[in-house]
Amino acid sequence: MNKSRTLASGAAWSYGLQIVTTLVQFGYAAITTRVVSAQGFGEYSVSLAVAGFVSILANGGLAQTVGRLDTLDSRKMRALGSYALLLGTASATFLWFSAGFWAVLWSMPGATLPVQVLSISALLAPSLGLSTGLLRRRSKFRAIALTTAFGNIVGMAIGVWAVNRWGNAASLVVSTVVAQIVILILAQVINGRTAFGFGRLGQARAEISFSWNVTISGVLGYFVGNLSKWSVAREVSAGALGNWNRADVVTTVPFQQLQNAMIQTVYPEFRHDIGNAQRAQRVWPDLLALIAWITIPASVVSAVFIPVFLPILFGEGWELAIELVPWLALAAGILPVTTTLASAVEAMGAFKWVWATQVALIGVQVLAVIAISRTHSIVPAIIALFATNAVRHAVHLIFCWRHRYLHVGRLIRNYMQVGLGGAVAWVWSVALVYLFTLDAEQPWRAAALAMFVILSLASLWSCRNRLPPIVIVRKYKLI
Repeated sequence: MNKSRTLASGAAWSYGLQIVTTLVQFGYAAITTRVVSAQGFGEYSVSLAVAGFVSILANGGLAQTVGRLDTLDSRKMRALGSYALLLGTASATFLWFSAGFWAVLWSMPGATLPVQVLSISALLAPSLGLSTGLLRRRSKFRAIALTTAFGNIVGMAIGVWAVNRWGNAASLVVSTVVAQIVILILAQVINGRTAFGFGRLGQARAEISFSWNVTISGVLGYFVGNLSKWSVAREVSAGALGNWNRADVVTTVPFQQLQNAMIQTVYPEFRHDIGNAQRAQRVWPDLLALIAWITIPASVVSAVFIPVFLPILFGEGWELAIELVPWLALAAGILPVTTTLASAVEAMGAFKWVWATQVALIGVQVLAVIAISRTHSIVPAIIALFATNAVRHAVHLIFCWRHRYLHVGRLIRNYMQVGLGGAVAWVWSVALVYLFTLDAEQPWRAAALAMFVILSLASLWSCRNRLPPIVIVRKYKLI
């Protein structure tokens, strides 16, 4: 099997099992949403945001560091393992004792306990990142996909019990912690002796230096992703943040899982583009276009379909979440494209580009915070999602174009085709929802639905060889 097909197989395994996880997660969301209040989900969102910040420091960019290693030297791996244990212990201790401070900062006193529970997550995060990063570096995509899916499903099963037992924000984090424990144990077993042992940190000095550059980028990225949420919690309400969290579950989370499946697969391959602009010019426009063809039409379809079925999934009292879904779905569809290019830039070690971009995005978020504080509305936060994606991608495109890593004209043409495909997907989705929601007593509704679906599939099949994503897939012999 050629390299491209191996990577495609890895991404397919990763996302295929993540789809299974997502379906289970929808059931988990349906149960927990009926037990825990919007206030509780607001406190849960705060605890995740706080733990996310500490985990960025705890992870130390270890997964990315391992992913770009040319050779897996045992001394370096032992040194990185020791580094992971030190980071985890320090981060967990800090998070436990600072939980009350974070709760006050977010104006959410009820977040103290869930933040303390997530200190376990901070303890495990560095070792988990190192272990799973090593699996990806060794191209064990099926193993990491199976391990992650199994861990998440076990976590959600125990999480349902915890939510039904206690019904508070702290019970919601049980799922995350249990999943991390299971995944770490299985990943360590699969990696075998490679992942065990202790070493001197000096044996991995260059790798630790790279990891800290990734950490700085992650911290800046944290502020980009959470300033608006912090402002919504303080200036709007905990319930609004809880509704945002629920809408994210059915929109942003599935697309982030797809994003992770793709980026975790291709990230190690970006090491070949360090100092090799010719390869990047040839491959990156096709890679970004292919990802856009997967995510943009899917986000458009999600924006139309999900609001129709969400009341059935969540029940009553989540009207704001339903209103947010179309916009979050569209923003989520753009995110994997912009993140892929950002990951390529990071993997090459171009941190001046990364940091300059993050500073610009923090500026966008500050404007959003000001707007939220003046309007006491969540709308500026949603607008900021689109602005952040647009600015990040534009800045990275400019840097890559100036250093001859991208043929921007070719990429823009690809994006215009994707935009046209997204428009067609929107028309198709609206028409299908219209037919589906017609009065069931109309005698011709079922026949019209069947005919519409058959004609749609026939049209796609007849022009399949001319569809741009199929052309790209065949070009790289992915099928």
